[in-house]
Amino acid sequence: MRAKLNINLPKLSNENDFESLLRDICAFEWNDPATEKFGRKGQKQFGVDVYGRPDGLLPVYRGVQCKHRATDKQLSQNEIEKEVAEAKLFPHKLDRLIIATDGPRNNNTQILINGISESELNSSGFQVNIWFWDDISERLAAYPQLMISYYKDLYKNLSTFPLLEKLNDLPIHILLDSQVYSQSLADIVNNLQFRGVRILGQKKSNRQQSEPGCEIVDGVICNFIEDNEDIKERSLFYFLGILNDHAHRLDRDTPIFVLLHPKSLVKFTENANKLNLDLNRFSLLMADQSAVDIADHIFSIVFPYGYKRRGALNAFNVLARTREVRVSGILLDINLQEKLGTEIFPTKDEWENQIIPALRSIRNQIMSQGETPRIQFDSQLPIPAAVALGFYFNLRVATVGVWARTIASSDFKKQFWLSDAYAKNVIFKTEWLPQENNDEHHAILEISSYLSIHQSVQTFVDSQDLKVNKWGRINLEIDGNSQESIEEGTAVAFANSVGQIVRQLNSQGITDVHLFARIPSALAVLIGQRLYACGRIHLYWFENPTYRYAFQLS
Repeated sequence: MRAKLNINLPKLSNENDFESLLRDICAFEWNDPATEKFGRKGQKQFGVDVYGRPDGLLPVYRGVQCKHRATDKQLSQNEIEKEVAEAKLFPHKLDRLIIATDGPRNNNTQILINGISESELNSSGFQVNIWFWDDISERLAAYPQLMISYYKDLYKNLSTFPLLEKLNDLPIHILLDSQVYSQSLADIVNNLQFRGVRILGQKKSNRQQSEPGCEIVDGVICNFIEDNEDIKERSLFYFLGILNDHAHRLDRDTPIFVLLHPKSLVKFTENANKLNLDLNRFSLLMADQSAVDIADHIFSIVFPYGYKRRGALNAFNVLARTREVRVSGILLDINLQEKLGTEIFPTKDEWENQIIPALRSIRNQIMSQGETPRIQFDSQLPIPAAVALGFYFNLRVATVGVWARTIASSDFKKQFWLSDAYAKNVIFKTEWLPQENNDEHHAILEISSYLSIHQSVQTFVDSQDLKVNKWGRINLEIDGNSQESIEEGTAVAFANSVGQIVRQLNSQGITDVHLFARIPSALAVLIGQRLYACGRIHLYWFENPTYRYAFQLS
């Protein structure tokens, strides 16, 4: 049975370790390596044990008050109000105070905290949040390096522990050992990459150099495609030798896939039996199946295996990209660059029959690993694809976080936005352009966070003679000012606003919404999460200086 290290994590035994854990978690959450403890035991701490600057933004500071307890006793109203009052005297102005307790989640305490926070915000104070041990455990599970540091003893119960630190920096990956690279094999490779599996090539010289059990790959694909019955026995025995070599040097549980043409199956089986090769060790795949079906089968085996040997944490780090990038600490590397880039776009058939099935496959595998997973996306996709990513991992499916780059910043610092985070109390106005009355049930919605896209959209609409009842424009502006650096609360509020506008259009009889956007990819993911059950959403690739039709979500 799979170990779930994030469930019922034992509490830390002493207050100092608890504060250190909160410091380390917040350093990641706030993207501020300078996050530190405030003062030392015995010194006045002004209601703050840990503090830092989220995303290095001056003069914004955030504080944590740590409440380590020997029992599960909940915090009292007097305790909370006392800490909030002391935090007002903290030397730096706080935008938020997080009260972190190792007590269990409690709705009465949550209601109490929400009331205190609302009162503080109404009087121009700071927001007040609470993290229970359940919340701290979820956050801890998002950072495998911290799990290894604070709960190393738990990992020692896993057979993967000697490889754990190496695997932490590697996405799920498969070794491809093939003498021939055909188009059919290339299609399988592409569909595995669409599912987030990284593919490694086999160098012949490496095959004899590894000791049994030392491989860190999550699977191997061996390809023997002979479509005639007159198979050369020498070639077949050589191939069987390769399989035998992999079976001996890989861990017993590492999946080995054998891709065969149906006509070669009988001879393959006969000769494997002659060599006393254990065929139960291999997964046989017939090459006459579709690349999508083969990729799905491989992924359904490789994903649970790779996930388990990385600790089976209930947090999934996923990169989605269309170009080569360097990253570490991810579980899945969704690579769409064969079909999607700045100058290449997938056909309707490729999108509907390859990429969408891949996204659904990823979703199904993640959801099958446990309840309420936390999925953390680093989306580097064009806007329509990022919207689709959010759509298939919508708010009804999972808690999603996205990594976002700071706009117009020279240091390219990243922020982390949780999809269900507190939404800033801000109203984004929609400008409605007058349209001629017609019988169409279509609407256009322009979304922009920085630069106007109206002229490009107008050019495309004129070229397509697109008739609509409604045409709305919503810009990410606060008090008339564009937001160069979008904070989490603002991003969530803007995504909520877009979702509400689309639903408002649906209530007015609009069945088709044509969505044009120029926004950060991370924000597009949050918006996509809010577009489920919103009729037909039509999306468009930006092809400078105008647009081209991408696909429909429904």
